[in-house]
Amino acid sequence: MKTTILGIDHLSDEIYSFNLAKPLGFRYIAGQFAEISLAAAVDQKPGNKRWFTLSSAPSEEILTFTTKIPTTKSDYKSLLGQLKPGDEVDISHPLGDFILPKLNTIPIVCLSGGMGCTPFRSILVEASHADKPINISLFSSFKSQKDVIFQDVFSGLGNRYHHYVNQRLDMQDVLKAAPDIATTYFFLAGPEGFIMELSAQLDNAAVPKKHIFTDAFIGL
Repeated sequence: MKTTILGIDHLSDEIYSFNLAKPLGFRYIAGQFAEISLAAAVDQKPGNKRWFTLSSAPSEEILTFTTKIPTTKSDYKSLLGQLKPGDEVDISHPLGDFILPKLNTIPIVCLSGGMGCTPFRSILVEASHADKPINISLFSSFKSQKDVIFQDVFSGLGNRYHHYVNQRLDMQDVLKAAPDIATTYFFLAGPEGFIMELSAQLDNAAVPKKHIFTDAFIGL
């Protein structure tokens, strides 16, 4: 589907949010992702297409994806950084099952590393819009203070939001946020190494594998 870039927000240092017009009939669930294809050719694999989590919430009027465009970047990210309002991109239908359970009484503990915080912005904004009470805690890890984003949303969790700068998540604190290890769902989003490490720690803590949901960010 063709869509137009409405604006680009410079959130922090190398982090940008791309705001897109929502195509007619485009429906998604908070936490899902879509493929963004650029018009220009990209020689590097995997070409001119990349998957991005939608950091916008379904109830918002526009679509947004948020990503880091570092100084040293892929050809795709270079072209992405050259886009301006009015340019067109292609967006796929939304995909992914990194979504909250329909039963809102299930306790949720979310763990994010870096840009892995993006699906949780969508999830929390949508839950607030729906006035849907959920038992959710969020633990976010960032490499540096300049990488810390979406505090306006996450701070709404009060003492159920914990963020760490240039340090690992404290698994003891994470487990304390779970009322019952056997029934709590854990959502992990971030780099593959982050996912593997924390999944192993949760496994060692006897968290059922079926209660661990992951979304790995490649970052190309």
